[in-house]
Amino acid sequence: MLIIPLLFVGGQFVSGQGRGFAVFAPVMVAALLATSTSQDTSYDGSALWLHVSTGVRGRDDRLGRVMALYTWAVPVLLALSIGLFAWTGEWGRAPVLLGLATSVLLAGSGVASWVSAVWQAPMPAAGSSPFASSGGASMVGFVAVMVNLALTGLVNLPVIACAVASIWIPALRWVVPPLALAVGVIGLQVGLRTGGRRLERRWPEVLTAVSARP
Repeated sequence: MLIIPLLFVGGQFVSGQGRGFAVFAPVMVAALLATSTSQDTSYDGSALWLHVSTGVRGRDDRLGRVMALYTWAVPVLLALSIGLFAWTGEWGRAPVLLGLATSVLLAGSGVASWVSAVWQAPMPAAGSSPFASSGGASMVGFVAVMVNLALTGLVNLPVIACAVASIWIPALRWVVPPLALAVGVIGLQVGLRTGGRRLERRWPEVLTAVSARP
């Protein structure tokens, strides 16, 4: 997830596009980080029985996973963003791009909280090869990722539209951060609630789906 944006940055230099596009890497990282949690329920495997047997609320399960992601994803995004802005000198784009990355991470992880409650597939056991999943599991994972990215983009359309409009109306760059925070928080809350409710209705089925091994 962290290598892909670096390849993107390197590709811009190879193609002669320069440093201007490098500052978009944090937005890409935010999208990939948020999408990564769309399959974490599947990777729990039979260990998920602990949540089922102890009666953990679905929303708490979803929230715990998101908090675990944020403990390291937020510092990584901040460090990457500050480093790239300092390197490129594109500080004028900071409000727009940081706002967009924030919205993508928050709303995207909310979408992932719902997606991972809808689609599960048998994944390799802990300690085994991560590439050992069956074709069916790979397809489920691919569909989950694509749906997650598409819905994340859809939820963030207002922020994207405002960010694009700020190219011609510079004052809008200061509208993007609060708008992005509002959209991101709302998207996160909706994802946690809807994903949590679905889990509570389907705990036995979800446990069965993730306990099988390819």
